[in-house]
Amino acid sequence: MIIILSGVSGVGKNTIIKELMLKRDNLHFILSGTTRPKRENADGIEFYEYMSSEEFIQKEKQGYFFETQEVHGFMYGIIKKYIDEAIKKPENDYIRDIDVYGTQRVKAYMKGKGECVSIFLDAPNEVLRDRLKNRGETDDRIEVRLSRAKLERENKKFYDYSIENIDIQTTLNAINKILDKR
Repeated sequence: MIIILSGVSGVGKNTIIKELMLKRDNLHFILSGTTRPKRENADGIEFYEYMSSEEFIQKEKQGYFFETQEVHGFMYGIIKKYIDEAIKKPENDYIRDIDVYGTQRVKAYMKGKGECVSIFLDAPNEVLRDRLKNRGETDDRIEVRLSRAKLERENKKFYDYSIENIDIQTTLNAINKILDKR
């Protein structure tokens, strides 16, 4: 099964993924490529293959990515081999945070090939702003990230589930209940 988490910037997608991966032995991560700068990562879990814009474009032309998007001024691409692996190994679960457009593509691709569950995470803008500030984003970058929130929220109706992530433990409990039913 592929598990997709989407949501507004700062909602805690990577935090939720890290916690789920610690508790669910059968959960594997779908790596993505990006041109964004690397953030400090104290826990050792890598979410991205970091590359220059030139490398990204070259790999995109070679079919390395399942899909690509420009988000917040950086390129992101889901690495195709991980989507294919999820289809070939249905006994495992795979997780990735994916933007709203990529989610629609993955869900369409998975129809008839394997199970896919999509979860949209949201939180009030004040909470998002505080989280972004606490992780070291500048005021300008916070505004860029929050400017996309309306578009993302308009697409939440296309998800299987929507959860407001105010408290991480409550959110984890809700997601685990969803996954345990499948």
